[in-house]
Parts: sequence; structure tokens; C-alpha cells
Amino acid sequence: MVKEALPIDARVQNRVLDTNVPTILGISASVTTVIYFPKPIRGVLGFGLTAGQEAGQPNSFIQYEHPEGSPIVALRALQGFEKLYMTVIMDESLYVFELYNTAQPVVALKLVERPLNDGAREVSYDEVRDGRIHSTPEDLVGLLHKAWNRPVLQKSYASLYARSEFRKADAKTDYGDVVVTVTEVHRFGDQDATVLLGVIKNHRATPIAFNPASVGVYVGARMYPAQLCDASGTVPAKGEAAIGVVLRGSTEGDREHLSSKNDYRIALPALGSTREVVTTSNALFPRRTTTARDK
Repeated sequence: MVKEALPIDARVQNRVLDTNVPTILGISASVTTVIYFPKPIRGVLGFGLTAGQEAGQPNSFIQYEHPEGSPIVALRALQGFEKLYMTVIMDESLYVFELYNTAQPVVALKLVERPLNDGAREVSYDEVRDGRIHSTPEDLVGLLHKAWNRPVLQKSYASLYARSEFRKADAKTDYGDVVVTVTEVHRFGDQDATVLLGVIKNHRATPIAFNPASVGVYVGARMYPAQLCDASGTVPAKGEAAIGVVLRGSTEGDREHLSSKNDYRIALPALGSTREVVTTSNALFPRRTTTARDK
């Protein structure tokens, strides 16, 4: 029997508080989102917010609860809205939250204060913004393309790989009769990006399917959601399929500084028959350049 992985999502998160940058948070009507602050908070303000059980007003879009003197705020959407702002007072500082309605809300969010070192200095909003990693789909596809085609491109365009790292691997995630193996690790340090290439082997007598958008990566004991997954979403019976995964920075845009020497293992979401998957995608490079690995 296959040991199926839990779906990878962002329902439980840890983030760093920043007075200069709004915290973007998705909530819904079906789930209560609990936010835990590092210290007791003094107040919650914002248009469309309704305290406790007071609902039913035209401008009541979000219900919130804050036990007096506690570091907890609980949120739940009361009706549809596109974007609203909540301001929370903690100590003498104001923290802004940009709230939006989603079918995949955050369930629990733990906030921590950014630690100050002896040489710490105050930074501007522009410095914070410019220091974050801004990944576009084109950037991620470009990284994947460089990894898939390294054997060919490196011969003619060595400068593309001058500051990158590469190693062969054999890291397996074993689900019983489905095995995912990482065969190559590519690290592009300047872009804080790691690309994993591998293969999924299906020993079942029936095809399997999964949602590529829900693929994650174990780095040691920690799980990272993939920024991009190149996979068809299906594996034939008694067959195999290629998979490529890109990790770049954190979900908040901070650098993770992962090492190419880490133990990387690809985690698939719950596996099912091809009839049970609602959404799959075609591989990004179904006709990519032929390399030694394809022969």
C-alpha cells in the first residue's frame, strides 16, 4: 500500500513582523485564521472589521476576536471582499495587514520580531523592498532550462554556469510502489536558487496522477513549497516520468542560502488515479534539447 504524502500547502506559517511592509494574509469564511503575536497587542483597527459575534451590518466583512491582554487575533470572512486592511497596535508600533478572500486561507500564523544585532541599523522601505527576491515565471523557467540543458549549454556558454554548483544525487522518497529520486542538484547562488532534477517511477499496474502545483521539497526535516515544478502530472503504469523542481528564496521573498550539499528529497501530494486529479499541467520542456541523460 502506498504511503501517501500530505498535500503541501501554506496553511501554517511563521513570519517576521515588519513595521514598514504590510503582511499579506489570505482568509476565508469556512476557516478561522489565528494570528499569534510575540507580545500582547493593544488594539485592532480597520474598515470592515467586526468584533466578536456582531455580524450582519452592511460593512461587516471580517469578524475578529481578540481576548483582552492576549497576543492572539482570530479572523474569519463574513462576506466576499477583494482587499481590506487591518492595523494592529503592539508596544508603540503599528503593524499593517493586507487581507484578501481566498479558498485556501492561512489557518495559523505565528509572528516573530526581527532580531537586532550589535551592528544593527535602521533600513528604509526601499532597502527592504530591493533586498527581496522577485521571481517572475520567466526567471523560474530560465533557471529550470539552464539545469535541464547544462550538458549542452555549458560547452558553448560556460559563463552561464561560472558561479553555479552541480552534483549528481541519488536521494529517494519512497511511497512503496511509487519512488521519486533526485538525480541532480543545481545551485545558482547569486540568485539564491536550487534546481532539482529527478525521476518518478511507478511500479503500480495502473497510471497515477498528482497536481504539480502541490509538489514540495524536504531539505533535511524542513519542508519547502516548490516555486516551480516541471512535470506532466501523470506517470504511466509500470513506467516513469521526469520531474524538475525550482526552489528560490522563501515565501516572503527572503534569501534562504541553501547549500548544494543539503539532502534534498521531492515530496509528491496525495496520489490518485488519473481520473481523480482535477488539474494537471504539461511539462514545460516536452521537446527540450537532447542531453546525455536522455540517451
